[in-house]
Amino acid sequence: MPTIAMFDGIKIQVFADHNPPHFHAVKAEFEILISIGSWQILQGSMRRVISMRSWTGQSRTKRSFAMSGDVSMDNEILTKGRPLPRIAAATIIDNRRVRVTWRDGNSVTVDLAPVLNSHRHFIPLRTDEENFATMRVNDEGTALEWDGGIELSAVWIATLPAVGMENGEFRQIMDKLSYSLDGMALQLDVSRRLIAMYRGSTPIPNSIALATRYLAEKADER
Repeated sequence: MPTIAMFDGIKIQVFADHNPPHFHAVKAEFEILISIGSWQILQGSMRRVISMRSWTGQSRTKRSFAMSGDVSMDNEILTKGRPLPRIAAATIIDNRRVRVTWRDGNSVTVDLAPVLNSHRHFIPLRTDEENFATMRVNDEGTALEWDGGIELSAVWIATLPAVGMENGEFRQIMDKLSYSLDGMALQLDVSRRLIAMYRGSTPIPNSIALATRYLAEKADER
């Protein structure tokens, strides 16, 4: 389990996670990532001062944290960057693809296979279908968890690229770009008939999904 300590209602959690080395401090809707060693706040927000004395024997004040990087403080809330992601729900699609719904209402389908193959912590999930099927969201929404104490943080999941695309998203992007069937077919180098099928209910390949999102991102940059 990732929770290795608790004080003042704050859970200190360490996941098999991405670099740089860090731990999560979680309390209710607040969560921050703190670098191991430098004690800098990497991302997130937290109400009230976190004193590390009771956990590490070192005293860290609100001022020392706020001076570590571009951390801001407003009404006793320390903030750096965007709020950390929280998971509302998750559903297994197939293989190691999972549909994740975030608490902000957005949903995405991601492939967990690359993550599961990148750390020995996840070895039991690579080929054990029965174990993988035990997937669920932890109480705080900060991770997916499986039987055997295996957890994957929401922060890491949020860095994964979306795979596939819902037909509704494809239609929305086309409408946003004001492309006709012929125009979209020209952009994606496919037939007009395929574009019409993707606007309907035909599953959209990853290559088409990536190219379509690229078109949308380029349009946003203009």
